[in-house]
Amino acid sequence: MVSSEDYRESLVKNLITIRDSLKEYHQLFQSEIEIQRPIHDRLCVLAKRFCLLDREEPTKHILPSDISPEDEIKAEYFEKFLLIRKSNAKLIQFHMMVANNFKELRQFLDEMGPDNLVLLDKANILQLPFSSCIEILDDLIKYHIKLVSNVHFYTLCMQPERLQYVERYKKLLKPNVDFNEYFSQSMAKLHVLKKTK
Repeated sequence: MVSSEDYRESLVKNLITIRDSLKEYHQLFQSEIEIQRPIHDRLCVLAKRFCLLDREEPTKHILPSDISPEDEIKAEYFEKFLLIRKSNAKLIQFHMMVANNFKELRQFLDEMGPDNLVLLDKANILQLPFSSCIEILDDLIKYHIKLVSNVHFYTLCMQPERLQYVERYKKLLKPNVDFNEYFSQSMAKLHVLKKTK
């Protein structure tokens, strides 16, 4: 039979793993978004030029004086686009690892049973119950799942002739001050998690 202390140690270890990998992922996400912003700005210019040449988009944009031939625009567009795809692939791969860690935690919680979690919460000397730690991590992961899904969707749609998707992607690159603040506060709360051995 598994002792309460064994459950506690395994739970804390799982929570710390997820907390630390989520923190690392969040830092990677911020860094990749910073890298993508100037690349995406250039993509917007190229997509506008392409649409003007292709005549599929109404000429509501100012015509640049130095329009390149269509093939040159496409070549540069896809060169920049591949940089964004590579960056997003890195984010998606890392996020899948974090999500898998959380899935393993959920499986462990199912094995442990809700009664044991309640007992651990009651016996917990931390300022934050384990159930609250799990809830915080779940919220943070759900937010990033939605964000990564949007990034993936818009990346699939960002063709030079589909200017609206190129422009909508820009919204995903804007810093979310509210979430970043919530993330920092959450990480500060989760700092109480420490391994006993």
